[in-house]
Amino acid sequence: LERVLPDTKRGDRDHLEARSLLGRTYKQIYIDEKREPRRQWGEAALHQSIRHYTEGYLSNSNPALSSWHVLNAAALMKRARRDGIPLPPHARPEALATRIVETLAQDAEKSTKDDDASVWRLGDIAWAYAILGEWQKAADWFKRYAGRADGFKLTGTMRQLEEVWDAMPGNDDAGRVLAALKAQVMQKCGRLDVSASDIEAFARLDLEAVPLGNEPMPVGWLKTGLQRARGVGRIACERGPFGTGFLVRGRDLLPSLGEEVFMLTNNHVVSTSPGAALLPEQAIVSFDEDDEAKRTFKFKEIVWQSPVRELDATLLRFEASPAGKFGWLPLAPDEALREVNGRENHQQAFVIGHPADKPLCISLQDSKLFDVGFKDPGSPQFEYLRYTTPTRGGNSGSPVFDELNWEVIGLHHAGWDPLHDPRQRPQPKLGGKDGMDEAANEGIAIRSIRQRLRAELGGNA
Repeated sequence: LERVLPDTKRGDRDHLEARSLLGRTYKQIYIDEKREPRRQWGEAALHQSIRHYTEGYLSNSNPALSSWHVLNAAALMKRARRDGIPLPPHARPEALATRIVETLAQDAEKSTKDDDASVWRLGDIAWAYAILGEWQKAADWFKRYAGRADGFKLTGTMRQLEEVWDAMPGNDDAGRVLAALKAQVMQKCGRLDVSASDIEAFARLDLEAVPLGNEPMPVGWLKTGLQRARGVGRIACERGPFGTGFLVRGRDLLPSLGEEVFMLTNNHVVSTSPGAALLPEQAIVSFDEDDEAKRTFKFKEIVWQSPVRELDATLLRFEASPAGKFGWLPLAPDEALREVNGRENHQQAFVIGHPADKPLCISLQDSKLFDVGFKDPGSPQFEYLRYTTPTRGGNSGSPVFDELNWEVIGLHHAGWDPLHDPRQRPQPKLGGKDGMDEAANEGIAIRSIRQRLRAELGGNA
């Protein structure tokens, strides 16, 4: 790009695009080096980014068309101040932001258009007020912007707040805006990476309801779900992420296990049986919500396990319990699934876990629980759930929650969709019903795990 730039005409589209790409590249180099200092570029990358964004807007005679260059230059100047990096006297971010407000705000006040340019303009005004330090006005404009922006735009805005402004949800003015934007993404996309700071920030948000399917749900319901996320952990090994597990209180599964807190996951994730699963001593557990120490936990032993062909479940004892910080997940009573089959308005099922190598994620939309039953008529005690809730590899061992109380009704373990993966095949319907399920996700009913534990261990633990 540096070699191509001299061949472009100052002020034309190619020139502005090259300046924008160079500014973005150097900005990312600086941000990445602040996270993991290598001192390869250091301050020079920040100065280069500011230079390219500044040249971008200086070469464009129309301020409305160069607002992104202006705002990036100004935001990076503010970042330089916070990081103690000297700037030349003519670097005046507030003056640049005032220019944007004066140019765009009056027309935007009257506009009701939802085209891309109009929506981005609302965001530009919000950024300008943020640079000026007028956060109440910034929040008002971000609210207008978020109401019209799609998930892609909102995700880019959140990334700018996190990377350039060092925002943490709820911590300060920028953090409160970030928390509100994350709430919007959850509403619009039905999925969101969550962290401990997100949970705390959501608890302080002044919202009324979260749309879910055709009905709004109270925000208190969402806050409960985010609190449950604290007890969901990533299971990994030295090679990297492997699956998900969640904390359970022993007596909720078997009275003789008492108050001790265990981890429940799939047998194909952790097992003593030969195969692809991790051995207990290989597994490393971490919690995204452990934002202070980023600790890891190890297993002492397997208390009970059921093979993949049966309940695909493993109950593990920790060497040192993490329960004091994260608590445990409440398990639904056995009767919670009584009325699933044959209901015209299907129940919903929600999954919290670690899809692929992503942070902790929660799935809310397209989350129907549509069947419960056995696979093998000869083994009716092995009961399964089927649902449409989105999952990916890495979600194995995730808790499946009911729709009202965020109580665990199942242990996620499999899914198939031949349209997206020709190697997969439709599966026979549950409970001996005729036909095939073309695509579905599947979990094991918690009540079957509870009943099997009682049958096998009785009063022994």
